[in-house]
Amino acid sequence: MPFEPSPPGRRLLEAGLALGLWGAQTLLTPAIAVVLLVRLWQGKEDRQRLPERLGWCARRRPPGPLLWLHAASVGEITALVPLLRELDEGSRQRGLPPPAVLVTSVSRSSARMAPQLLPQGVIHQCAPVDHWLALALFRRHWRPDLGVLAEAELWPELVRSMPRLHLVNARMSERSFRRHRRLPWFAAWLYGHARHCWAQSEADAARLRRLGAPRVEAVGSTKRDADPPAADAAIVARLLPRLRGRKVLLLASSHQGEEQLLLQTWPRLRQGLGRLTLLLVPRHPERAASVLRQARQAGLRSLLWTDLAPIEPTHQGRRSSNRSSNPSDDRSDTLSDRPPGESDGPGDGAGEAGPEEGFDALVVDRLGAMGSWLAVADLVLMGGSLAAGGRCVGGHNPLEPIRAGRQVVCGPDMANFIGLTEELQASGWLHRLPSTEALGPTLLELLRAPPPPPPPLALRGPCRRIARHLLDALPSPARAHPAGSP
Repeated sequence: MPFEPSPPGRRLLEAGLALGLWGAQTLLTPAIAVVLLVRLWQGKEDRQRLPERLGWCARRRPPGPLLWLHAASVGEITALVPLLRELDEGSRQRGLPPPAVLVTSVSRSSARMAPQLLPQGVIHQCAPVDHWLALALFRRHWRPDLGVLAEAELWPELVRSMPRLHLVNARMSERSFRRHRRLPWFAAWLYGHARHCWAQSEADAARLRRLGAPRVEAVGSTKRDADPPAADAAIVARLLPRLRGRKVLLLASSHQGEEQLLLQTWPRLRQGLGRLTLLLVPRHPERAASVLRQARQAGLRSLLWTDLAPIEPTHQGRRSSNRSSNPSDDRSDTLSDRPPGESDGPGDGAGEAGPEEGFDALVVDRLGAMGSWLAVADLVLMGGSLAAGGRCVGGHNPLEPIRAGRQVVCGPDMANFIGLTEELQASGWLHRLPSTEALGPTLLELLRAPPPPPPPLALRGPCRRIARHLLDALPSPARAHPAGSP
């Protein structure tokens, strides 16, 4: 049972926590400033957008109702895009102008990618630090009418500051649940702020209810309503000439240690397949140089994506990800001839590869082009699931590669997506390893003799239902706030 104080006890608890948070944040103000400066020095903060992290806002508040959505990073923003599309469509069906939407995020990469990911007209701002003064300045300027938090990004002051809070794509792993249960009164206060909670699975919903979240529904992820990821024709055309006749294994969104596990299987994979290229896409591109060193030390001719010189393709690359079920066939059809002197097979050399030479491993050091990497891949290994070095990340959502028509291999750690993992395993699109010892044999089997593509998945998501609820909860345009000043 969740912790449920009596009404007087709840009011006393809320007052005590509010006073305690105010005092702690005030005392820690110098430390927060130091942390921001250190993050700026480490390249984790954008100097030009640092004032936004302190609650300053340079843009004018648009008139009418304003919906504030908070997403921690690129993945969470991407998952919100189909919901934003349904909000726009739902407003048109009601004969109303769509509400103004403000999206905040934390990571520097999400701030860079937001203009490319978000629909036109959606405002993006870096989220203020979790401090009462920064959030007070933020709220005073934007005056949001409704707040939506994506996934599990709950911070005390942020939760207190979001009006009529709703949780979307809510997750609660067993590990996080045990951590919250150590302070049941705090968890009840934190999750009790939510007016409505849409969980990704029944297991997530059950844990959230036990922590005190009211009105919890298990509806699945908004990613189910996402379009297949689009491939950039220029990127694909740049890659295809060097990949024709080779199998391509994509390690997507990898974390520290996972690349090393894959590289250990390289001798076996190369012996069994001959022509193979690894496409390594670390979750955090700043790790690309380290991944490149590991690949070269393992004897693979390797280079960074940004070092790959463009070449003139025979035919224009395709932007759609709906290719043949055999990606190798597409590569053969796209180019009639490889440039003179370029070898199809694995080279005898190891280590550094020149941009005009063949390569065994390509390390991606940029964000925002996953659709392009998927378009040239034969098989996807999902990062965050291999528990490398005992680090339990809990996996990443495998729907994006599956929507691109790629079968996916994941490791044993999919704690954040247990229900979805079971559903996708049963469909034949996802192959889950019992342990990392099975990594090499499984990859070799699936690459050597690819199974026929499973039937298409019916992935109807909850976006329309959630959008309808949010539009009902927003005030009418006549009662909403007027435009503000910058």
